[in-house]
Amino acid sequence: KILIDLTCEGGALLFNSMIRNLKERGHEVHVTSRRYEKANQLQKKLGLDVTVLGEHGGASLYGKLMSYAERVKLLGDYLASNDIDSVISNAGPSVCRAGYGLGLKVYTWNDMPEAEAQTRLTIPLSTWVFTPWIIPLGEFTKYGITEERIFQYQSLYPLMWLPEIKVNKYILDDLGLDPDRPVIVFRESERRAAYLLGREPIVIQSVRTLAEKYPEKQFITRSRYDGTILRSYLTSIGRHAITGVP
Repeated sequence: KILIDLTCEGGALLFNSMIRNLKERGHEVHVTSRRYEKANQLQKKLGLDVTVLGEHGGASLYGKLMSYAERVKLLGDYLASNDIDSVISNAGPSVCRAGYGLGLKVYTWNDMPEAEAQTRLTIPLSTWVFTPWIIPLGEFTKYGITEERIFQYQSLYPLMWLPEIKVNKYILDDLGLDPDRPVIVFRESERRAAYLLGREPIVIQSVRTLAEKYPEKQFITRSRYDGTILRSYLTSIGRHAITGVP
């Protein structure tokens, strides 16, 4: 019995095909998440049957701590009552702690060790860590895990879901995009994440640089929260960037 915990939009995209494949192989797969609007919307759109346990802690460190503690208890109860054998997550602190505390196998995907708080709370508790080959092993071993428990694969997260995406001409028309020109989709930084609190969004800086260097390309994004802040950043980029969904 396997539990996969989806804490963000990326987790749903990353593990969607894995959930399907594990079920096809005869495994009993449980999927959990937390109350987090954009992530829950995507999970529903993907047709995932998700049990919601706890909620996102918001922008404050105190809120994150209380949310973490609540989810550890809720997940611990769920794991024990459903006799789960192993847990899988995209470096989810609560599920790693609950799984480790119950003596389960803890499988962690992590492609962003610079998210220090998240990495510190998950990597040392993991049975195995899965990460792209381009990330040095030292970025993880400094947190206490041995190299033998790290599996590096020759791929990147987006390749788990991009091949399944089909271009919809009507959406391109609705957004005013030219189908004959390259389109670059970028995500707003997770500005409520602990590792970005108080920092300037590097994604916007990168898009500004790319837009100046490649004026023939079209840039599109979707805000994570209130679109007002994102639009204020995009005004300096002008016509090169489009706010897709506020």
